[in-house]
Amino acid sequence: MEDLIKGIKNNKDILRIAISFEKDSIVFFQELKNMGNKAASEVLEKLIDEERGHIKKIVAMIKDL
Repeated sequence: MEDLIKGIKNNKDILRIAISFEKDSIVFFQELKNMGNKAASEVLEKLIDEERGHIKKIVAMIKDL
């Protein structure tokens, strides 16, 4: 984590890290979805969609910088 923080030079770097965390969350939720039941799968799919929405917002923020 310290190396990650040391690598931050500007706001774009922070937002790129945020995108990375969002992508990691998507992968995690997809793995859980593969192991769960149908009800859990539906909830996890909603969470995955939310994470994708976050990525779109962050990308838009990067473009505005």
